[in-house]
Amino acid sequence: MVYVSPATTYTNNTFSVRVLMDLASDEHFNTYDIRLNYNSTPYGSTVLKVVSESATPGSDEFIRCLDGVGLGCDLSDTTGVIHSAADFPYILDGPQQSFPLFTIQFAVIGKGVKVLHPLNDSIINPLQGAHPILHMTEDGIYSNLGPTAFFNTAPAILIASQPVTFDGTGSFDPSGTGTFSNYSWSFGDGTPGKLGAIVQHDYTLPGSYDVTLNVTDSNGSGSLTKTISVVSSLGGLRVNVLQVDYKHDHAVTVSLFNGTVLVGNPVTRPAFLTGVFNFQNLEPGSYRLNFSGPGIVPASANVNVVPGWTTWYTAYLSLVQPPADNGASDVQFFLILGAVAGGIVLGSGALLRRKLRRKKRR
Repeated sequence: MVYVSPATTYTNNTFSVRVLMDLASDEHFNTYDIRLNYNSTPYGSTVLKVVSESATPGSDEFIRCLDGVGLGCDLSDTTGVIHSAADFPYILDGPQQSFPLFTIQFAVIGKGVKVLHPLNDSIINPLQGAHPILHMTEDGIYSNLGPTAFFNTAPAILIASQPVTFDGTGSFDPSGTGTFSNYSWSFGDGTPGKLGAIVQHDYTLPGSYDVTLNVTDSNGSGSLTKTISVVSSLGGLRVNVLQVDYKHDHAVTVSLFNGTVLVGNPVTRPAFLTGVFNFQNLEPGSYRLNFSGPGIVPASANVNVVPGWTTWYTAYLSLVQPPADNGASDVQFFLILGAVAGGIVLGSGALLRRKLRRKKRR
């Protein structure tokens, strides 16, 4: 999980929030790339101003872009967006709780409500080929008005025809005097709403939906609308092919099988930098990858496709060595294959290329 702490803030003075990470017991981490949108709805155009941003001590922050100005900014970095990306000189092994990634200090300059929303966030596992880690993301919120509605969703991927949980227990009243008597939900798909602090709802079709929570206490009412994305239950597979010998590129053919059934047509591409193979719209389950090509030691491996997610798989293939000059056969090879899970997250491609370039230099 990646989340903002504290989740709710209502001071009228300067304040700080941290972006934290919880790491599962079977995960490993050493790089992140996260944007935090602090200028999102519902209302109040000039509420917060960024004073400073700082990454965790000891990390190498290679992107620090505040409101579109700073180190490593790109076209997606605009006013109202904080962009931080950093490498760590060590690998952090899970489980870990509340590991700090970066801290932002804000100044309050107006009245209103602002959601602090991490977006396009990539958490990178460097082992078995660098790959993004599937994770949940939770927002924070600032308010210096009256009753304030606030909610987060679960699970990490919202899939059509599977329950989505909406948790509105983070709603609050900055005055501290109100107790909410009503939580009313609208799910944005034309179905009847629901009442309750925590509710579940199934979406029939993939798409984007505007979800609204209204809360009421003795001081009045508040409302929050968020746009959520619901995806298909199909998954994807991205295969990165690297060779032990970086001096020569050899064409590699990748074939994907579901049991004994060939899925689509085999794909052939040059190896290494251009050796990326994408398979989309796959039913969740176990698949087999076969690798072959001129001068390539044939290999195969099993991978698992996750609903609504793109699994990353990195294969290090060896080349068949020619006979030695004395005529003796000297064919040596090794194969390292790692099934890895990852996601299509804006920004993660640059991170992975950065790590692979470092590996090549080493």
